[in-house]
Amino acid sequence: MVHPVLRRPFLAFVAASFAGFGAGCSFYAPVVTDCTVTCTEQSGCPRGTSCKSGFCRPEAASGDCACKLGDTRPCGGGRGECKPGTEVCSAERVWSGVCTGEGRPSPEVCNNRDDDCDGLIDDDAIDLQACTLTQGVCAGKKGRCEGGEQLVCDAIDYGPTWQMNETLCDGLDNDCDGMTDAKAAVTLASDVAPTGPFTVLAVPGGFAVVAEERPAGVVRVRRFDSQLQARGDDVVSARVPATWVARARGDEVFLAGGLDAGVFISRVAPGQSPQVVWSLTDAGFQPPLRFGVGLEAVAAWPGDNAVRYARVQLDGGARVLEEPLTAPPLCDHGVSDRGTYLGVGEDDTSTYRLVNVLDGGRERLRFCVSLVGELIENDGGVTIVYSYQSASAAISGVYLSPDIIRSNDEVAVVSSNIVQQWGGSAAAFGPTGRLHVAMEENLLQAFVLATAVPQSVTTTFRQRVLDGGFGRVQLAATEDPAWLVVVWREGTQVKARRVCAP
Repeated sequence: MVHPVLRRPFLAFVAASFAGFGAGCSFYAPVVTDCTVTCTEQSGCPRGTSCKSGFCRPEAASGDCACKLGDTRPCGGGRGECKPGTEVCSAERVWSGVCTGEGRPSPEVCNNRDDDCDGLIDDDAIDLQACTLTQGVCAGKKGRCEGGEQLVCDAIDYGPTWQMNETLCDGLDNDCDGMTDAKAAVTLASDVAPTGPFTVLAVPGGFAVVAEERPAGVVRVRRFDSQLQARGDDVVSARVPATWVARARGDEVFLAGGLDAGVFISRVAPGQSPQVVWSLTDAGFQPPLRFGVGLEAVAAWPGDNAVRYARVQLDGGARVLEEPLTAPPLCDHGVSDRGTYLGVGEDDTSTYRLVNVLDGGRERLRFCVSLVGELIENDGGVTIVYSYQSASAAISGVYLSPDIIRSNDEVAVVSSNIVQQWGGSAAAFGPTGRLHVAMEENLLQAFVLATAVPQSVTTTFRQRVLDGGFGRVQLAATEDPAWLVVVWREGTQVKARRVCAP
């Protein structure tokens, strides 16, 4: 008989539990999810699990419970294009160690991105294009990248020694045209007579080329600035004289010519028609004619026993004089470019007579030269420029003082100290009064440039090989004392270079 108290439901449950316990059943057996219940070595875990890595885990479980299957976390990354990737949790509940989708550094290119992840955009890009200019100081230079676009090279890219128009005489090709201390050749005129005279004259702001133009049959003045840019042209003679010489005074260009058995002088200012300022139709004229323009124009031409010369006032009036000769000149005659001095070669005494046509003063100089070049006059005197070769020196210039007679040993020369064969020669005084000399060396086909002060000084040539084979060269001094304009004729073309002179 059951006790009445045990009939209550709760007591019946307790009695059943005790009965089960006594039969060997677990009192508490919860289901444990792997890696969720923490534990220590001292605490217990439910039956069927054990404490591993701080978690109650099934006996067969592996891994270290670093993560749960399916978990993700960011990985890698950095600056620029090095973006973070994603790492996933493996079935072993550990992070896989594989970073998927991570941006890695790459060589920098011009794309407005930080490809190499150094925090700088488009720095040291490997795809920069070479600059257009590749010679001289521009060799190896590359352009810049801005905003992902490659820029056209400019002064910053070419460096501090680059110049668009070269003005430095520093032994470098500053404008990167392949010429060191010299500009590339420029054609000044392409329709000139292949023979006969042509002249280069210094005028304010540049120079002028005077030459016969074909087929027009005129003598034309073409004006250029010191950078060889055209500034305009004028006709100085509507008929081509049998022989002529041109000179400049300021912006005006004068031409003395032999025409119809006489001599005339005309002048032209920029943009104006030519004006004949003097003519002599029965002068017994014989070529060659020499001509200079100073305070008054002087034209000279040889007669039978004298060199005749006319002193012409440019505002009107003239006087014809003669310089007697003891014999026909063995050398030549010439008038300085300012018209102050008349030079006359004499007979077998090998002397040269220098006459001041303003005051009649005369000097006899003890040498004789062929005046391929003419008398170049400056404030200190007059220089005769010519080509000469001796056993010990190749001489290109002789300085003559108007008040001192100098012997051969005392003249100022420009010397190479070697035996060479010279072609054409020319000279010009620069703004500082230095004498610049240019000659063509036939053997090496090169221009040889030198500078000499008007003293008894010998200077070694500074040689540059330009194009070679120029023939008769002429010079014009520029406003920059370090640069000259070298002009020559090739067939029916007149060409020029700007050249740095020592």
